[in-house]
Amino acid sequence: MNMVIFMNKRLIIFSCLIGVFFALYLFNDYRRNNKSISKEIKIETVYFIQIGAYKKIENVSKVTKMVNYNFVEYSDGIYFIYVAITKKDSVLNKLKEFYSSKGINVYVKEKELNNRDFLEYLDKYDKIIEETNDIELINAIEKDILKNYENFIN
Repeated sequence: MNMVIFMNKRLIIFSCLIGVFFALYLFNDYRRNNKSISKEIKIETVYFIQIGAYKKIENVSKVTKMVNYNFVEYSDGIYFIYVAITKKDSVLNKLKEFYSSKGINVYVKEKELNNRDFLEYLDKYDKIIEETNDIELINAIEKDILKNYENFIN
């Protein structure tokens, strides 16, 4: 009988040790995964080129006729009209000059974004815009960026 009790105690101790080691392994794995996830979530400043902010939708319609593409965001009773989004200062300056040359007053609104996919997408197009002076290409890129931004936030 003593031998059975001794074997049961050994089995219980062995089971507890396996449980502790398994728990430590899972805990370390969890910590390791959370560190990699937190590194992936990166908040970056993005510049939105705005051409107007209006309380009435009728005014939005009048202004948007001046540009080929736009994104309208409604917030706190105001319609904000954006025509471009960029992360780079050099691209921002190029776009501001472009719209100013057309007689359009622009405002720059900074936003903090953490959507990794959109930020990577924006990086790729910023490089292209930075290297070109082809207005049609820039227009097409900004139109695509605005559409993708709208998809990313919805």
